[in-house]
Amino acid sequence: MYAYESPQFNSGMLAHYLTTQLAQIGKASGLVLLLISRVNWKADADDFGPRGTVNHLTVRKMAEALGCSQSTVQEHLAILRAAGIIESEPVTDRNGAIRYCRLWFAGFVSWLQGREQRPAGTGTDEGDAPPSGQSVGGGSEKPDPNHNIRNQKIIDLEQVKSVWFSSLEAVIREAGPKLANGQRADSQMVFERFRSFNLRKGTSRISLAALRGFAKSFTEFRPKAPEPRPARQLTAPPSWDVSRAEPSSPVDAQMKSELKALQPELFDAWFANLSFSREGDRLRVKAPTTFIRSYISSHYEPLIREAAGPGAQVVFA
Repeated sequence: MYAYESPQFNSGMLAHYLTTQLAQIGKASGLVLLLISRVNWKADADDFGPRGTVNHLTVRKMAEALGCSQSTVQEHLAILRAAGIIESEPVTDRNGAIRYCRLWFAGFVSWLQGREQRPAGTGTDEGDAPPSGQSVGGGSEKPDPNHNIRNQKIIDLEQVKSVWFSSLEAVIREAGPKLANGQRADSQMVFERFRSFNLRKGTSRISLAALRGFAKSFTEFRPKAPEPRPARQLTAPPSWDVSRAEPSSPVDAQMKSELKALQPELFDAWFANLSFSREGDRLRVKAPTTFIRSYISSHYEPLIREAAGPGAQVVFA
């Protein structure tokens, strides 16, 4: 699957194979060089993984090594995968969480097999292709539900949980899903939305065309901003109604006239709503609220006495 037992399965022949794939590699050449330098050519080992594979490389580590963004690395991986040059599979821990994706040059394995199995004197090194009926991706007898899916029409959502390093990622990226701000949406996020949406409906097997259509019409959900509420109109309670009282007697009119002349700036705020009446020397002052009565008696009683004239006794009701 990962390697081909042959003396020609080495870095030199891998480089020779890749020279026949330059048109497909295109702008992913930097990533190819990085992967070549990390291939395990020795026997299977726990630390380095199976022979012929690249292990312990995450997208973040690749981006740091190449000095580019993670989205660029994902794009280049998709190019190599779509061309059948590499394949990958997730490597999980004991809890089933994905640690990284194992990569291998599946196209090289197929190319080498075809080269050695071809009768002598037929074909040339350039453009060597795998034997008829064998996948260009090569290396796997069973179809992997996470990979080699470009030519499959049905996706098993119970098995496929990640699109990292798979041809599904390329399908989603080609559809061009966008975020609300216009930037490209992450392929894994789009697939997770697609997967959860269909599993909630009870659909576990769905066509590749449905995924492509979902990705094309994908828009990030962003709730509408709530409309601003109209400002509350604060009204004074009935007990605080300070509407101006009309003069009810000559005494009331005279007192208000005197107070307005003495303190015009305070009249509307404190005196216009009072009512005045006389009983001999006693001047009765009636306020609309307990608070106003208390405040006026504490602060403005001398002013009212001055307006009432000498000898007046002010009484607050």
